[in-house]
Amino acid sequence: MKDYFILLMLFALLSCEKEPEVVSAGQPSGRLLVKTEYRTSYGHVQADSFIYDHKGLNKRIFYYQGAYNSEKLFVYKENMIQMFGNNGGVLEPDFMTELKFDQEKRLSSIIFKTCCDYVTASEIFFEYKSGPKPSAASGTVNATYTFNDAGNLVKNNIFMSGNTYEFVMTYDDKANPYKQLPYYEFDSHYFSENNVLNYKQYKDGVLMHEVVYDYTYDAEGYPLKMVSDRDTTYYYYR
Repeated sequence: MKDYFILLMLFALLSCEKEPEVVSAGQPSGRLLVKTEYRTSYGHVQADSFIYDHKGLNKRIFYYQGAYNSEKLFVYKENMIQMFGNNGGVLEPDFMTELKFDQEKRLSSIIFKTCCDYVTASEIFFEYKSGPKPSAASGTVNATYTFNDAGNLVKNNIFMSGNTYEFVMTYDDKANPYKQLPYYEFDSHYFSENNVLNYKQYKDGVLMHEVVYDYTYDAEGYPLKMVSDRDTTYYYYR
């Protein structure tokens, strides 16, 4: 098992230090996820379409109840990903996210910038080390991420405001279709190599929420259908 302590801090100013080595996006290998369809037990249907170019994901289009809803456009510039959102039917800057990597090509920081003037709204720093978790300064959230040998996030502990939140996941051994997408959201569905089978959420040691997932796979081991307690997701590839 691999344990990493990651320190998340919010800042309003950029660092003046030399930028680390850049990791390019690049066209992912393997089957590409081109559409997901999410159906709830209440009859609501949401679909996402994914369009790619030679650099990777180029556009994500959202549909709700069968109708066009909105879209996001991704532009890659060295170590920066710019995201543009739909505003009244016209693609305008929604916000900008800048990703930085260390010399081992691990994510070292994410900078979120506001629309239009691109002033830094917040920045998240990542620190990889073993040992006791660092003490939390004011305005700081400490988190630990534990991975198994397959590269799956199996445990996430968050320490803030005197409380401990723990998220525990188990996985199958099949390919995770979301892994091909350039999302740096800290959710096990995007972060891990395989697909989540069971998800538990604790607060100060008390189980607050649990979700069980069941999958149907194609011949190559990619999920075609995922059923949870309240909803069903369908996956389409090319």
